[in-house]
Amino acid sequence: MYTLFYSPASPYARKARMVVIEKGLGDRVAAVQRDPYADPDDLRTGNPLGKVPTLVRPGVAPLFDSPLVCEFLDSLPSDAAPLMPAGGEARWTVLRRQALADGMIDATYNLVMDRRRTDTRPSAHWEARWLDAIHRAVAVLAADPLALPPVDGSAPLDMGHIAVGSALGYLDLRLAGDVAWRNGHADLAARFTAFSRRPAMAQTMPPTG
Repeated sequence: MYTLFYSPASPYARKARMVVIEKGLGDRVAAVQRDPYADPDDLRTGNPLGKVPTLVRPGVAPLFDSPLVCEFLDSLPSDAAPLMPAGGEARWTVLRRQALADGMIDATYNLVMDRRRTDTRPSAHWEARWLDAIHRAVAVLAADPLALPPVDGSAPLDMGHIAVGSALGYLDLRLAGDVAWRNGHADLAARFTAFSRRPAMAQTMPPTG
């Protein structure tokens, strides 16, 4: 039995939790909630960085960093189709979308954490850079007809879709008042609405409090 340490609000861990659901791995992966900021011993033992997601594997080294954890989970035997193409341009396309989505999450997280600092005022310079990066990334996703699956379900799910769904969900959670990403991007918004109905998205919805 594998143990997946996660935090409910973490978009990085959400990706891994979605892979578990989409691949039907619930009987082999136990999702265990941990607060990374509390520095729990079992999480720090599994991951010296103290971050989620962390995947503890019996008898072998733990895995951490969401792309690595997600790809390992995708490699486990499953009746579901692979989420990551084996090679060629299709693989590079999915990896590129995943990297763009993860970068959006990074920028969102950095901005939120900077605003929460109490030792100094938030940096207007860095806030502008992070917001600009987010807006540019959303524009690229909006121009990509397969950044999320079509509403009619005519394209198979892949790891890039999971990353993009998690990134847009995190924007809604943390920066809804700053980034009205749906404005001018009706097709992307419609695809996200449809994608959010998937059980994997609905079951990993972060708390809003």
